[in-house]
Amino acid sequence: MQALSETNERRMRAYAIISKGDKPQVVGNDVYLVPSQSEKGVKYKVECINETYWTCECMDYKTRALI
Repeated sequence: MQALSETNERRMRAYAIISKGDKPQVVGNDVYLVPSQSEKGVKYKVECINETYWTCECMDYKTRALI
């Protein structure tokens, strides 16, 4: 399970993406394509597994051992 500080950091990154004008694309029930914060034109699949657990395909998420 994600630590609270990691969850807050993820939320801050999400706000940064949205504040640039980029918007997640809904591709299914609780599945989104989210623009990369650092690579133009790259999108990552983000999925809600349950009400409190999300996954992401980005390297940042994987290298922080959050999956």
